[in-house]
Amino acid sequence: MRMMGFGRFALSISAAMLLLATLAECGGTTGPRSTAEQGSSGAPGGGSTATAGVGGAAAGVCTTPSADSYQPTWTPPSAPMVGACTQQQVSQEWALCEIGSGTYNQSACHAFDSDPANAACLGCVFGVLGAPNAGAILVLPGNEWIANRGGCIALLDGDSSTTGCGAKVQAATVCAYTACNAACTRPVSDKDLVACQNGTASGACRAYFDNAACEQLPRYASCAYSNFADYFNGFADLFCVSGLPGSLGAGGAAGAGP
Repeated sequence: MRMMGFGRFALSISAAMLLLATLAECGGTTGPRSTAEQGSSGAPGGGSTATAGVGGAAAGVCTTPSADSYQPTWTPPSAPMVGACTQQQVSQEWALCEIGSGTYNQSACHAFDSDPANAACLGCVFGVLGAPNAGAILVLPGNEWIANRGGCIALLDGDSSTTGCGAKVQAATVCAYTACNAACTRPVSDKDLVACQNGTASGACRAYFDNAACEQLPRYASCAYSNFADYFNGFADLFCVSGLPGSLGAGGAAGAGP
């Protein structure tokens, strides 16, 4: 099985390195984040305010996920904006606004996100699924953060088409999220949510994960991390601090290289 990590806990399951992190709802005005108070999803420190689930199902229950109505919407990566953020800004956003950071502070997060000096950085880091493009972190309909692994892969290939490996990876990633967001009634335990997500790789979303097997190519190793903190910081650096290394990003539509 391939690696997939959710939020602030990691597990081994599938191709997309799916990383869902509870949205730190600190009321910032510069990012696409909800201003509602923290809800509960069973993840450490709370979770999304979404109450997605199957009508009539008891809280904490995940039914068998389905992707029958799922239609992928490719959100291509934005071009790296070198210097949009400093490393300090990225570190502060993580430390203050991610509940799993250990230093989460709602009021300090609100102040940081409301500071006009941080607007360009936050606009680079965060993007909404379905927008014309997005940077390091995609914000999904359930108010959760997901690392933009598909976008990273598309940048490495120089291929932002709907048929590129990046688009395929994003389709699988969002399929797993969408299927289980509908199948699991909140609050749901980590164990049950992870089991649901695990199952989509060989069940409801299998066709998308099989189609995304390209992500296993060694050339995409720089788009893979072992936990969400590393994804957040690594992708923020790629999209908003340092940009692509000079030798990358010229793979072309075919994704040149092994």
